[in-house]
Amino acid sequence: MNHIDILVPLFKNYELAHRQVDHLKALDERFHPILLDTTPAGGRKDPLIKGVRYVVPDMPSYYARVDTMMHGAAIDAGKKMATSDIIGIVDLDFFWLGPGIFDEVKRLFTEGCVCVGASSRGMRHGRLSNWVAVINEQVPFRQDVSMAWGMFVDRNLALSYTFIPPNQEVGGVLRSAIISKKLKYHSWHGFQALDESWSGEAEEVRKCVSDSYYYGTPNEPWGVHVFGGCSAIQMGRQSAFMRATDLLIEKGKAKWNN
Repeated sequence: MNHIDILVPLFKNYELAHRQVDHLKALDERFHPILLDTTPAGGRKDPLIKGVRYVVPDMPSYYARVDTMMHGAAIDAGKKMATSDIIGIVDLDFFWLGPGIFDEVKRLFTEGCVCVGASSRGMRHGRLSNWVAVINEQVPFRQDVSMAWGMFVDRNLALSYTFIPPNQEVGGVLRSAIISKKLKYHSWHGFQALDESWSGEAEEVRKCVSDSYYYGTPNEPWGVHVFGGCSAIQMGRQSAFMRATDLLIEKGKAKWNN
């Protein structure tokens, strides 16, 4: 395995798209991002990132009315373009941090895993906690399997199941299949990013951080999800969001250097 294609659904936030691609390339050159742009035609623009595949997925217009359907359809389109045996999937605002993440994922798949990534277990606070609680209550046994916001999955398995959700959970069909078929997986659980070290930051930055989660352990955070990347522009929080993103990545990477 010489590379992993990383599917990155994109909605409006082109500044964040550049940040994500730059981050993936710096983390490991064997990660090959594929940007899947679901931005409405009137606001769409090719980010012109050299060496990165940029695709506008073809999908029914009514998908645009439900963001999770649009997001799932973009992943369904992107997985057909991927050529790597393992496909990575990240939300635009999810960043892998572990410097050895590529080799760790490769090792786990060699040991028989078909899915590796960030699960919703441990997410009890922040803006998405109520949504996570509802999803976990509906299907409690699924909370340990990686969410599609930060996932590596066997390509053939990904091609076998749609990521378009029957409810509000992108990738829920695949996650159910992993459980029902008793397939091997490995997940890193979430823990809240906010602590006393953020007290000197602006209130809007702290709000962004309070909604965010690291995944793994405090000493070895494999990834971070800075929730709200797609809505930051509409809510007038882009500057604070980007500040929080940079700080969370910096703090997470520093843990690996201690």
